[in-house]
Parts: sequence; C-alpha cells; structure tokens
Amino acid sequence: MKLVIGSVVAGVLVAGVAVSSAQSLADVARTEEARRQKIAKPSKVYTDEDVQKYAPATPGAQAAATTVTALDANGKPMGQQAAAEGLPADEAGWRARLQNARDGMDRNKLLLGALEQQARTAAKSAGTPAGDEPADDGSTRAAEIKRLKAEMDTFRATLSNAEEDARKAGVPPGWVR
Repeated sequence: MKLVIGSVVAGVLVAGVAVSSAQSLADVARTEEARRQKIAKPSKVYTDEDVQKYAPATPGAQAAATTVTALDANGKPMGQQAAAEGLPADEAGWRARLQNARDGMDRNKLLLGALEQQARTAAKSAGTPAGDEPADDGSTRAAEIKRLKAEMDTFRATLSNAEEDARKAGVPPGWVR
C-alpha cells in the first residue's frame, strides 16, 4: 500500500515538473537582443592604446606615481611629524611596533604560565599551600614572575596607546590593525 501511494506521489511530481516549463534559451536570447537594441550609446571600451597613452613614460616615474604619502592634519608628509615625536614614519614601522608588542605579550604569557606552574609544583612538593601568586621569598622565580608581569603591562600599554598615537599622527587605520 505504501509503495503504491509513494509511486502515485512520485508520478504526480514528475508530471508537474514536465508540465511547468521554464523559459527556453531562445526566449532569453530574444529578450537580451531586444534590451541591447534599446541602448542608445554604447559604453566606453578601453584598449591597450588608451592604457599606453596615460601610462608613465619611465619605470621610475611609474614607481613614483604609485607611491602613497600619508599627510598629517597640516598637509605635511607624516614621516616628518612622526619622526619628531619618536613615532614610526611608515606603515612597516607601525606594523612592527604593534607586532613586537603582540609577540612580547604572547612570549610573556607562555613564560609566566610555565613559571607559575613550577611554583605550584614546588609548593605542592614542599607540602605548603600554593595560591595563584607565589610567595615573595626572594627566589629568582618570584622575581622573574614579577618582571614578566611588569613587561606585560608595558606591552598592554603600547597596544592600547598605539591606536590613539596613530590617530594623532594621521596614520591610516589599516596600518595599526
């Protein structure tokens, strides 16, 4: 019984698809031809001659034409103002500044986690309770953990201030991402 009902439903669906006809390719071609005939003025087609006519004459001129110089709010090249303030003058400098801070954060997180794990393991083996912060007993491990945390604060400050410094220097936002 289920087989008969399933066959009937499948037959009805196939018949419905066969009856409903889509637009043929010939109809689409006729419609497109009619649309093209209605266009009064054809669009401009650029050829190699057009490109050569507007291209720079020498390779050095082409490099100079494609160089982008960022300007500050006063219209001066950004490198002059940035150099006076101790900020990077170009995109590579800004990216390097931020990447150094990010790399330092990652390195310090890894080292800090390892040192804290060592401190917990040492405290556990000595039989003393260990908290999140190791006791400052003058050991080199505790001093190194404090130094790493201070460095991480410096890196965080660099990352948080970089966007504001870049905005003030007139740096495009893409340079500090």
